[in-house]
Amino acid sequence: MHQRLIGLVSLSLAGCASTGSGVGSDSSSTSDEPSSEASSGDSTSGETSSSSGSGTGSSSSSTGSSSDAGETTGSTTSASGDTALMPDDCITDVSPGHHVFTCDGYDFDVEIPAQCIAGSCGLIVDVHGLTMDADMQDANTTMRALGAERGYVVVQPNAINSSWVPGVDDGPVHAFALRAASVLQLDTNRLHFTGFSQGGAMSWRMLCDHADVYASIAPAAMCTPTYSLAGCAEGTPSILYIHGRLDALVGYAGCAEPQRDAVLDAYGLEGEGDLLEESDGHRHRRWGGGDLPSVEMIDHDYAAAAAVLAGHCYPGSADLEGGLPGQVFPFACVEANTFVYGETIIDFFDAHPKR
Repeated sequence: MHQRLIGLVSLSLAGCASTGSGVGSDSSSTSDEPSSEASSGDSTSGETSSSSGSGTGSSSSSTGSSSDAGETTGSTTSASGDTALMPDDCITDVSPGHHVFTCDGYDFDVEIPAQCIAGSCGLIVDVHGLTMDADMQDANTTMRALGAERGYVVVQPNAINSSWVPGVDDGPVHAFALRAASVLQLDTNRLHFTGFSQGGAMSWRMLCDHADVYASIAPAAMCTPTYSLAGCAEGTPSILYIHGRLDALVGYAGCAEPQRDAVLDAYGLEGEGDLLEESDGHRHRRWGGGDLPSVEMIDHDYAAAAAVLAGHCYPGSADLEGGLPGQVFPFACVEANTFVYGETIIDFFDAHPKR
């Protein structure tokens, strides 16, 4: 199993390199995308990809009322009695709580906080890594609970066969994010994307392909072999990059450092950055900020219990034992960590709406 995991990570990196120019840019976004508008003030979320428009087999874990046609119509109403949010053929229930929607063959775990049924919340797309699923991701990020506290709808997609394929899966995931922003009337100045390992690679590709959509990006434990941002979409989302210096699967020196340098070069930033925080186990630096885009990097010396992972882990996670269905490893960093992965990311998102 360990050798298979290492091989699949290598294959994932190679796949990122073959998808086009830029940081693992892929061409899965199609040009025949229907318009999707969300509630933002003076900003729109762009266009949705046709790859998730079918809604075939749409399902939700929460039960709504059913129409004569058999479609779930779990709409919500505002205090005045007017309908605030209306479901569609994919997002079939907009009531508060946890839902699982199946759209275009992908299952999306979606957490809708009670305060978000009136619209205007933000969105966080939180993407798992290889061998994982949405529940395992949330066990490490606690993003569902954090989103409820901070006013974000949280979308956690599930990869088919627990592995994301560059150039295949990005389009449906991005399209669902835009659909959620439209149906749930989210603030498109507060759309954010984060992911760990393979999910981190997808985050970098979203930076390249959809820099005009996402306010900020937080990739972790992954880079892409091309590094360069040449040929990417217009826009400079703020970036928080987290990578373990002891990572046994995705090396720090050969991956994290050149990725960081490529981003700084593309954003017109230089130097060693401002030191925001440092401990025996981690260092947090920032470049830019103010009128400039903000690029932050956290590197750490923590490790998971499994030697095959080492520093390929979530600092501050409570996933020390694993045990979820299908889980291969617990991905928590086991030492007494000096920062908490999910809290640090959502703090960054709070501080970095679209400029």
